[in-house]
Amino acid sequence: MTFSTTRGTVTPSSAVTGPDGVATVAVSSTTAGPVTISAESGTARTSLTAGYVATVPATIVLQANPGAIPPNSSGGSVNQSSLSVVVRDAAGNPVADQVVNFTAIKDGSNGTISPGTSTTDSNGSATVQFIPGALTTAANGVQIRATVQRLPTVTSDAFLTVSGEALFISIGRASTLTVVDTTTYQKDFQVYVTDANGSPASNRSIVMALEPVSYGKGQLVYGVSAE
Repeated sequence: MTFSTTRGTVTPSSAVTGPDGVATVAVSSTTAGPVTISAESGTARTSLTAGYVATVPATIVLQANPGAIPPNSSGGSVNQSSLSVVVRDAAGNPVADQVVNFTAIKDGSNGTISPGTSTTDSNGSATVQFIPGALTTAANGVQIRATVQRLPTVTSDAFLTVSGEALFISIGRASTLTVVDTTTYQKDFQVYVTDANGSPASNRSIVMALEPVSYGKGQLVYGVSAE
């Protein structure tokens, strides 16, 4: 009988049935995922669908989205950040069914993580929510750690900023003057407001002012012209 597989290898690729009519081979793969194993003898053919699964976590990556959020009013939960992890084995395959613990290492906002644990799906992914409290923090003032429960050395950290105000303002200006009329010139300026994560901060009130850095004095002279 001849054997083939859509993922990994078959050893040996062919085998002879014994007195019981059974032929035995071994299949293996370095990557996780679905597999179809086929056996063929003459005109007879059959196949079996199965799957390779990664079981030993080696790495975990934690991300917070968004990384900068406003605080909540006391007892509120409108503003939230998704804490997402991906767990993989040493070959980079996703590892399913792993319990991941989420812990606030530091949190000046007095927020909460809900729920505190989550189990990875077939993609090695799990997600919980960070709900900030009523206090603001410095940039990256919240540190969250995700840990694979069965292997506490497999960890990853993410940092967030809880801020109710825009943190950065910059001004851009046009490189040319526009002639409005014979006595008026116009130069355009743009104000950019971003949060601590570098994202645009919308619905902010901007007050513009001109502060002269120098000035000059002159004098008016009246003349009399003779006719």
